[in-house]
Amino acid sequence: MNKRNLGMLGEQLAANFLISQDYTILNHNYHCRFGEIDLITIDQTAKKLVFVEVKTRISKNFGIPAEALTQQKQNKIIKTIFHFFESSHCKNYSGWRIDLIGLELDKQFKVKNITHLKNILN
Repeated sequence: MNKRNLGMLGEQLAANFLISQDYTILNHNYHCRFGEIDLITIDQTAKKLVFVEVKTRISKNFGIPAEALTQQKQNKIIKTIFHFFESSHCKNYSGWRIDLIGLELDKQFKVKNITHLKNILN
């Protein structure tokens, strides 16, 4: 499986996980000139808009998923979020946050571990 397909699989698995945790998925792969946000969701329990970065790994050769969120990537995410707010009609939410979903898959691409880190850029 190539890197792009692995990323798409990870995003779908993350979306399924979030739905099971009472989230509503608003958007997959929101793109703008600044970057991309993997998932835009609503946390129904907290009543917050949540921007989710998904990192998927099938081995630990490149570290754990959360280690892949570099400062450069964080800056792109923030710029992309501000673009989203400027260009969308989702301005009626009282709060928002950025979460990270880290997925570790086995060789058959089955989930071994899911880590959900909330409010990662607090």
